[in-house]
Amino acid sequence: MVEWKRFIVAGLGGLIGALLWYIFLEALIPSNVSFLFWIFFVGFSYFLYKRTERARHTAGWSCVLISLGNFALPIATLIYSARSAAEVGKEGAAQALGAGIGATILSGIGFAIGLFFGVAFAIAAYFLLKSEKAKKEAKK
Repeated sequence: MVEWKRFIVAGLGGLIGALLWYIFLEALIPSNVSFLFWIFFVGFSYFLYKRTERARHTAGWSCVLISLGNFALPIATLIYSARSAAEVGKEGAAQALGAGIGATILSGIGFAIGLFFGVAFAIAAYFLLKSEKAKKEAKK
């Protein structure tokens, strides 16, 4: 029987995690890799649903997955911006300098956002999984 609460939490965690990891991999692989999003979505959702026993535990593992994706965000923004700066750099020195400055600013913003949300989701995952561990030990 399907536990709907756990199923919905696993689906949302899989969706957000798949989106973050898809952005990261698309930055690394320049060709069209849109099929990877669906593979990640199904894989992460299935993992989160089968790996956990309760909705709170599922939410904890979803936060771990989202936290790792947020920590990968600065790398993805750096690769995206470096690739676009390299394409613009062929046109002239002034355009290359402007693209380099823009790439630096974008990477800094990506680092700040990725670090903030990565730490926030890691803390949320710690407390969600800690409470589940305490409940399991109390049953024994």
